[in-house]
Amino acid sequence: MKQMINSKLETIAAIATPIGVGGVAVIRISGQKSKDILKNIFPSFTKILSHKMLNGWIVDPKKRNKVDRVMACFMRAPKSYTGEDVVEIYCHGGVAVANKILSLIFSSGAVIASRGEFSKRAFLNGKFDLIQAEAILDLVKAPTEKGAGYAVSQLEGKLSKTIQGQRSELVGLLAQVEAQIDFADDMPPLNFAVFTRKTKGVLKAIENLVNAGYGGKIFRQGVSVAIVGRPNVGKSSLLNALLNEERAIVTEEPGTTRDSLVEQINLDGLVVRLIDTAGLRSPRSMAEKAGIKRAQKEVLFADYLIAVFDRSQKISSQDEATILAIKNKKGLVVLNKTDLPEQLKSEKINKSLSQWKAIKISALFGQGIPKLAKELKKLILKDNGVSQNTVTFLNARHLECLQRAGEALKRSLSIIKQGSSPDLLALDIKAAILALREVSGAEVSDEVINEVFDQFCVGK
Repeated sequence: MKQMINSKLETIAAIATPIGVGGVAVIRISGQKSKDILKNIFPSFTKILSHKMLNGWIVDPKKRNKVDRVMACFMRAPKSYTGEDVVEIYCHGGVAVANKILSLIFSSGAVIASRGEFSKRAFLNGKFDLIQAEAILDLVKAPTEKGAGYAVSQLEGKLSKTIQGQRSELVGLLAQVEAQIDFADDMPPLNFAVFTRKTKGVLKAIENLVNAGYGGKIFRQGVSVAIVGRPNVGKSSLLNALLNEERAIVTEEPGTTRDSLVEQINLDGLVVRLIDTAGLRSPRSMAEKAGIKRAQKEVLFADYLIAVFDRSQKISSQDEATILAIKNKKGLVVLNKTDLPEQLKSEKINKSLSQWKAIKISALFGQGIPKLAKELKKLILKDNGVSQNTVTFLNARHLECLQRAGEALKRSLSIIKQGSSPDLLALDIKAAILALREVSGAEVSDEVINEVFDQFCVGK
């Protein structure tokens, strides 16, 4: 269960910036001893006011030698990140100097912070809920600016407010049911039509959140797209064109690509891992055989495919083998080499891959590449039921709790329909409320809390 932090907890400290040479390193201290520790190693100031930036020397209290000229700020509880007394020291970014200052802090009474302990204390002190804490992690890990924007929305409390609103609706419904149980003789009967309508409304809101969460997953984790086709159709040229750089080796010799090459592109906020695969044909060497085997594996496990065909040549048995290998997957057809006279009759492709949109391009000259990128993103978003306005960052924990809440509400609707006992109805409404409380962390075990914050870095 969530509790307020005990003021007797040890004062913790850690370097909050990446270890290494840089302009500035930030050292964070949190706990009851924070101010005294700062006074001990920062003797320039006998009077330290809250939220005032100070400039001076860190001094070794035993040897009395200067260590570094720094900026420091003391933030009195509860107006700090953790809700405790907090000190932040901004020193020069060398490894040695940051570690020396940290060692002085430890010798002055602090202990090393564990992973995510600053944020964990902030959560336990009510500075934010568990959804917002996880949004911090999403913000740090966001691979694109758009993904970071969705994380910021979560950090601002958008999802938390939605969950709270639905939970409040259920609490009101539960109060009606419990009043019927406790004061049946004094209360008018439940209006089951209104009760059902409101319950369905909450259930619909939860289902919408779950669907938006599945869409948010692709912005959090990205998708994989394998580029497949027979040798020499232009797969590597296409990879280079999408990346806008010469990443893959391109020659006229078939079978140049003998291993999968993975690169990443940003499609307007959506991270796509592009996989350039070996050409699908009968191998002519052990190395090519291994590459083709890996290509077949990529076809199997990739989220989407881009199937490349050489439009300047007639369809071959190798093209037909490619079609057969991918027909049960999702993706786009690319008809490459539009700069050459057309020889390909695409009826066979259109018939076998009827759900795949075909894009004509010239990878060599970059023609049609913007359209291909646009259609690829459109396919991914549509396939995941995503519009730009219905994206929510839900992780596996959120989804499990929301799905459990939805199942409880479905059971309650069934109980109403069957005319069963109000006691059973109350149990399911309570189960849904509990599940929603778990999403925000209002009702959650220490094990779950530890699991969430163990994903953070030491200084966060």
